[in-house]
Amino acid sequence: MKRVTAVLLVLSLLLVAGCGKPAPTSQQGKVSILVADDTGASIGGVAVTLTDGDGKVLSATSSADGAAVFNAVAYGDYDVASSMKGYADGTDMITVDSSSQEVSLSMTSNTANSAGSGQDSTAIGDASIIDSLTSYRYKWTTLSEGDTTASVVEGGTEKPASEYYIMRDKDGKTQLEFYKVDGTVKMGSGNSWQTLTGDEAKNFGYGDTFVTTLTGSYSDMKSKSSDYKKSDGGSVNGYDTDKYTYSVDVNGTTLTSVGYFIKSGEFKGAMTRYDISYQNDKDATKRSGFTIDTYDLNKSLGIKLP
Repeated sequence: MKRVTAVLLVLSLLLVAGCGKPAPTSQQGKVSILVADDTGASIGGVAVTLTDGDGKVLSATSSADGAAVFNAVAYGDYDVASSMKGYADGTDMITVDSSSQEVSLSMTSNTANSAGSGQDSTAIGDASIIDSLTSYRYKWTTLSEGDTTASVVEGGTEKPASEYYIMRDKDGKTQLEFYKVDGTVKMGSGNSWQTLTGDEAKNFGYGDTFVTTLTGSYSDMKSKSSDYKKSDGGSVNGYDTDKYTYSVDVNGTTLTSVGYFIKSGEFKGAMTRYDISYQNDKDATKRSGFTIDTYDLNKSLGIKLP
């Protein structure tokens, strides 16, 4: 009897001691889902949900900076889902285990060409497009490393045999002007000009150099189309465009190649801008590259000798 009484006394003491502790509460945290497209740009207006193991769903919408914020989220595992018109649905899984945490979620545009997919590469034109044009203007801008302003070459071609070419240095000073009309060439600058005619002028010109560079760019982008990411390029040189971008880091320098291709109409697939840049990863001042613009396609240029 004494032993039973002793056991009951011990149990009573344990129960009393336990009554002094508060009941455990579930831990909670703040979760921010940062939504961006495959170029890294934030996307606002995206519907985002968190679903726990019991099927309970929490919902939020991303703000302009791409953040969908959930407050007082119980610790545990969640399925993350996002949806928005124009984008493929995004999915992920997270574990909430701290008072505040951020999670990045990527969404791909339905029109985007993700690296390696090779989708829609046919939109990238080819060299025959520029060959088929009767006339066009071009502008070739070159930035050397260490410079803040670029040198510029602008010109135009009007078939069968008219063209012009003007070269300016980074200070905007004209270095050379060249005109070719009906087999006659005039070239020079300021008060110094030279005139060429006949066989001497027949094969003289600068347009071929431009065409060779640009058509080579077409071919390079076509062969690497699966490495380029496609996005909306907006209006460039007066044309509605698709933008194809490719970047690679080589020995501490990021090389970025971008082509803007006309979306529709008579010149669909023609590249109206080609941009190459080299950026030192550690020094923002070490930047160089060039941009080629092609515009006024099949418009009369009215090229005349000066």
